[in-house]
Amino acid sequence: MASLNKKRGQNKSRKQAKKSAKGRAHSDAPKNYWKRKGPKLEFGREQFRIWGLRGRLKRKLDLDQVVDSCTWLDESVLLTGEISIRQPRGVKPLPLGIGNRIRVEYRPTPSSAWRELWTMRCTGRARSLKEGTYGFTLANDLANVQRSEDDWRFIKDRRHRRGWRGDQVIRAVAHRCGIKVGTLPRMRHYHKKLVATNVSGLDIIIKVLLAERTNHSRRFAMYFERERLHIRPLRRSNQLLVLGPMIVEAALNDTLKDEFATAITLRGKGFEDQGVDSKGHKKVAKRKLWVKLRSRGGVARYGLVHRIVYDQDADSVGELRAVGRRYLAKVARPNRELTISHPGIPRLRRLDAIRQRLPELGITQIIFVKSLNGSLTPGGFDMDITLTFDDPFVDKKAERVTEDLVEKAKKNGRVTKKKAKKKKAKAPARNKDRGTGRPPRLGGVETPVR
Repeated sequence: MASLNKKRGQNKSRKQAKKSAKGRAHSDAPKNYWKRKGPKLEFGREQFRIWGLRGRLKRKLDLDQVVDSCTWLDESVLLTGEISIRQPRGVKPLPLGIGNRIRVEYRPTPSSAWRELWTMRCTGRARSLKEGTYGFTLANDLANVQRSEDDWRFIKDRRHRRGWRGDQVIRAVAHRCGIKVGTLPRMRHYHKKLVATNVSGLDIIIKVLLAERTNHSRRFAMYFERERLHIRPLRRSNQLLVLGPMIVEAALNDTLKDEFATAITLRGKGFEDQGVDSKGHKKVAKRKLWVKLRSRGGVARYGLVHRIVYDQDADSVGELRAVGRRYLAKVARPNRELTISHPGIPRLRRLDAIRQRLPELGITQIIFVKSLNGSLTPGGFDMDITLTFDDPFVDKKAERVTEDLVEKAKKNGRVTKKKAKKKKAKAPARNKDRGTGRPPRLGGVETPVR
């Protein structure tokens, strides 16, 4: 009976795979995981401890009693921070210097296990005799990868006959830069000739991820956790947080974008058909295109702000005009950022989703963490969170490319594959040719005249 149910399940999955466009392949588009309610957050019960790590043996120094303040900024993969340590007069400073590491651990409740929050390396030192403190600037080990430069050469050879796959390039870069690799999925794009001189390893990794996005529409996020480099597919957070009564202060900032304009001159290059040469080949020459556009409503409200914009992909004035209208509509929307002061959620990370409801500011929607600044002092723990209203998981560039391809297909009168199949599936019209003097069609193919 069990084997029969198993076969039925296999047949059902095969039928579903046949119906879907990609078969059993999973879509690369990020999905929402916010289906169940998460655990209730309790503020003020979390505990922290700070360690100083020296040398390869990871000898620990307990810094809980001497740390005056500790802050960190999470706005990119390069985590940075500062730590201030008290030094009474007449007492020797702790054996900590540039190159040693600082680790912060936390636990949500007194009965739970300790978890690593972050580990960063001391990159600078400053002393103050008046205040009796000395501090360090902190950064994770990816700062060393960004600071170092080398020559890189990834080409086809006997071991890589199709070229270097993206994950192979990243592993080679991490090995040469002396960092460990954690999660790293198999990538699809092969680099046949990736050569760079006097470039940092981080630039090579970013170039590989951009190539994967351009050629296969796959987007990845880079993390550095537990002293390892992790590259994971870009996906939404598992839980949707709701912050309401615990907010200390909130401020909404609306600013104009840096590329804001109410009138533009759009320039590009098109191709002009100049007939046929003596051998019958088409002669195509480049010609300059330009269009002037102005937003009447924008000029009436903001005044005249003119910019020159270049677009090399447009082939005609009509395409330039469409690109210009999209540009004016895009830059007209102001940047909206919400800044919140909160008692603190240690496990909150960049790109996490938050359902925010602030009727006083007219906000009732899902917003995303753009950056956060944590501050740990003997008096407590709090965070300043910067939130953005734009969904970072929507690939607007890919959507625009798809729209442009559809418009070009309509303009050129091209037929998609689905429409072509429908035309082939239609039965041939046999009664159309009666009385025209042409031989009848048999099976959709015209019979030859003898």
